[in-house]
Amino acid sequence: LTPADALKYWRAVQERVLGLQRRMPSRVLILDYDRFCALPEQELSRLIEFLGRSVTLEDWQQLITKVDPPSSIGRFKRYGLDGLDPDDVAFVARLGYDV
Repeated sequence: LTPADALKYWRAVQERVLGLQRRMPSRVLILDYDRFCALPEQELSRLIEFLGRSVTLEDWQQLITKVDPPSSIGRFKRYGLDGLDPDDVAFVARLGYDV
């Protein structure tokens, strides 16, 4: 498995999920893991609202403390884009990710 293979697979999954979200917007919420780790309060609010739930302040605080970003976030920045399909890289950029 190469980085190019992994990116191609990631893209296929993202395209599938985006298609599902377009067809069923009230049933599919896409949460960006990196964004969730960086902005847990904001993203957790989105998730709770999407689920139509409410939480107590105590539960909220407990949920927020569970977010523990791994050190692997952003590891792609150590590598160049050599060997990656330019179309896959362009797809990543269109989704708003740093390339």
